Amino acid sequence: MASKTASNIPTSADHLIKLKLVKEISLMSEVFKEAIVNIEVEENFLAELEAKKLKVSCLKKDHREHKEDKVAQTHNQWMIKSCNFS
Repeated sequence: MASKTASNIPTSADHLIKLKLVKEISLMSEVFKEAIVNIEVEENFLAELEAKKLKVSCLKKDHREHKEDKVAQTHNQWMIKSCNFS
């Protein structure tokens, strides 16, 4: 009987260790799923941020071009007025 009990203890301990590992694997699976969701959210955020950066660059370029056109137009008007006064 003692030999049966002694042989059951390691098996029991092995069984408990395996159960603990299964539980940890299950927990890690949940953590992994959450990490995947977080990665997807972060990738979407970064894609939106990149799109907004491109939009800002385009708006800055458009503003700069409009400003240059306005300066050129004002300069031309000033030249026309100064020629008329001569």
